Amino acid sequence: MPVTAFVFASPKVGDLNFLNAFNKLKHLHVMRIHNILDIVPKYPPIGYFDVGQEIIIDTTKSPYLNLPGDIITWHNLECYMHGVAGTQGIGLLTGFKLEVDRDIALVNKSSGALKSEYLVPANWWTVKNKGMVQQEDGKWVLNDRE
Repeated sequence: MPVTAFVFASPKVGDLNFLNAFNKLKHLHVMRIHNILDIVPKYPPIGYFDVGQEIIIDTTKSPYLNLPGDIITWHNLECYMHGVAGTQGIGLLTGFKLEVDRDIALVNKSSGALKSEYLVPANWWTVKNKGMVQQEDGKWVLNDRE
């Protein structure tokens, strides 16, 4: 039975023996998603290898995020999901356009990566969600208490 894994921000996983064993498994496929500035997928730099295919995203192209960001937001899963939803390729002539209707408020669940103009508190995913309320359509908005 074919199995495909989509892994986000994964470091290199094994030595040459692991790579050879993985390549013999014809029904196992891995798609690695790597944010271009994230350093974790580049480590360890010696003695370990990547397996599967890689898709590189570039969250610095997003008009929604504080740029250039930092090492924590480059490795943040919600930022990765945002990048997958809108990255249009790598290079100078490519851009960012959200193609997936994914709420941008999710970017700030455990970070402060979203620009302040979107009025979403940083690190809002707490017991009270810092006033964020999920609507019936699944989107999150700041509940104005005044």
